[in-house]
Amino acid sequence: MKKLMLASFFLGAILMCGCGIFEKEPYRKVFYYDIGTPNTESPCAALYEIKAVPMGPSEDKMLFRSSPNQLEYDEFNRWASDPPELLKSYLKLALFCREGMESGKYVLQLDIFRFEMNLPERSAECCLAFSLIDNEGKTTWRKLYQQKVEAKQANAGAFAEAMQTAVKEISMQLAKDLQTIK
Repeated sequence: MKKLMLASFFLGAILMCGCGIFEKEPYRKVFYYDIGTPNTESPCAALYEIKAVPMGPSEDKMLFRSSPNQLEYDEFNRWASDPPELLKSYLKLALFCREGMESGKYVLQLDIFRFEMNLPERSAECCLAFSLIDNEGKTTWRKLYQQKVEAKQANAGAFAEAMQTAVKEISMQLAKDLQTIK
């Protein structure tokens, strides 16, 4: 009985000291990236709001595709905020008139289908769907935009730069398409 108590005491002491035996994991800094600030494209007077559909579980983590069927979230490289909010802010700066949006009659809804870095191809891939919704809630226009931009390197900084270029191209195409809508 004494041996059992003594053994359990030593086992408990070893377990309690276990944290001191193993080395601590080295600290890794988390880096945050943004897609930049756009030049004002052609403002669209028909818009009064932009809504972004939430993307899913990624939150602000960068998404990397390592094979056609495998995606990986990066814990140490993140977006400054989640991609729907990044894109919404970018598009507001690019598309809205500076005077005010009271005169607009449409909501621009944004759905993100792809916002990722393809590691084997070393490219940023952005696929966004936009819908115009009128005051009655009816969808009056819908279009899908895709951009694939080669990244200089297969790292998060190059990914953010390539994604900035992809988003800029899409916003310029979108601005041109929205000019026809009254």
